[in-house]
Amino acid sequence: MPRKKRLRWLMSLSLLTTLTVAGAGISAAGAFASPAESSAPAQVPRVSRIAGSDRFDVAVQISQRMFPAGNSALYIASGANFPDALSAGPAAIHWGNPLLIVPPDRVPAQVASEIVRLHPLVIKVVGGENSVSRAVFDQIQALAPSSRVFRLGGTDRYAVSRAVVADAFPFAWNAYVTTGNTFADALSATPAAGQALDPVILVDGRAATVDKETLDLLGDLTRNTIRIVGGRDSVSDAVESWLWTVRPVLRIDGTDRFDASINVNRKVFTSAKTVYLATGLNYPDALTGGVLAGVSNSPLYVVPTSCVPQKVLLDIQQLGATDVVLIGGEASLSSAVSELTPCVF
Repeated sequence: MPRKKRLRWLMSLSLLTTLTVAGAGISAAGAFASPAESSAPAQVPRVSRIAGSDRFDVAVQISQRMFPAGNSALYIASGANFPDALSAGPAAIHWGNPLLIVPPDRVPAQVASEIVRLHPLVIKVVGGENSVSRAVFDQIQALAPSSRVFRLGGTDRYAVSRAVVADAFPFAWNAYVTTGNTFADALSATPAAGQALDPVILVDGRAATVDKETLDLLGDLTRNTIRIVGGRDSVSDAVESWLWTVRPVLRIDGTDRFDASINVNRKVFTSAKTVYLATGLNYPDALTGGVLAGVSNSPLYVVPTSCVPQKVLLDIQQLGATDVVLIGGEASLSSAVSELTPCVF
């Protein structure tokens, strides 16, 4: 197994070197040197996995790894839908807090045990009662009777996003903006934004305008730039034009969700001991895994379920990563990913 993986790793990097030198458009842009310029031997990183019985248990496993001695505050969001938790991830990173997820109608046993173990002073429940019901809120309060439990809600996913950001961020040098209609771009932005203590704010990327509340929040918070993550199918030119009325805008996109993930990380990370991988086809693992990555100043790449994009393998080498951590079980990331099998498309 180690020999097989090392040969696959070296062959993949060799292919990338050839394509880069030949001018095929694959290069380590930005802060990375191309493979042809690097004289260091390609090191095969150690690969491990954080898994659980379900998405809720994976979040618990991550929380236990992050905070073995408990933590003073905790975010809780729905694990049945993605929008409310997307802005909660960077907020949790900003304050060094765990993020747990629950179904809308109950608190799973393993989550309940983790709430008790963490013994937080403050619990922030993200989303309205359609996301996390009143019964679940009351159960959380009963599990932590000495905690201050309150809800960060709103009339829709965008109002919830604003509420989370306004609560967590007094100011930020940059703000990341992603569509609230899909999850992939926000998942990739979470560790990148979080390690710089920047927020992720959701917008309706298909709208013709940006609401005044969002523009005002961005104007009050942001000192430098607004960074759109996603292509024009996700966040339209019209939305971008409105954002320019507040601050200069930088768009980070790619040919697909996996390429956008690569480009986001390349804008931010120049080195990392650990790289995290999560499926880009579903949200729960990357949602909670992104908090772990952000708190440890590490990138998280969203990848297919059965292979690792060639440019991600190149980035792992160029970052100097010695460890690759997979988030989720084999239903999310197969054994081929744990063997760092390169994608062929």
